Amino acid sequence: MKRLALILCLACAVPALAQDALDASTPAVAVVAAPTRDAAPTPPAAPALDNPGSFIKVIFSSVKDGNWWAAAAALLVLVVGLLRTYGKKLHELLPNNLIWDVPLAFLFDTKPGGWLLNVLTAVAGGCGTALLAGEPITWALVKPVLAVAGGGAVFWELAKDFWAWLKVKATPVSAPAAK
Repeated sequence: MKRLALILCLACAVPALAQDALDASTPAVAVVAAPTRDAAPTPPAAPALDNPGSFIKVIFSSVKDGNWWAAAAALLVLVVGLLRTYGKKLHELLPNNLIWDVPLAFLFDTKPGGWLLNVLTAVAGGCGTALLAGEPITWALVKPVLAVAGGGAVFWELAKDFWAWLKVKATPVSAPAAK
């Protein structure tokens, strides 16, 4: 269910970013000229969500260029993606008394950890979408992403709590046994 929500958020965010990238001076159809010998080298391909190596390249190139916002955003996308993919399985494999299991137990077994993981997923989705679109990561982008991520996590957890309350309310209460 959470993956479906993440995919839905990403699907809604990509057309909005693409629409903002176009302005009135950009022609609707661009003519691509054949590359010449003296043409500038083509920029590297945008990172893909199915290849974590591309985000590692973005992290290193961003640190090298001094773009700390992009490096932090790519690192967040990478960490959240790995947590969402392998975190629960790793948490189940590790014994409960290991120090490495404490953060995983917090994220996967507690309500505040679930809230934090949802916020981190939403922030990673917003920043990751901007990275995939080739947009620069700045405070002007991060501020609304944080606002939307916080609001989205609040409403998601509210909906889950409301659904659990409805389930409890719908179960019939058994009458006490007669003595």
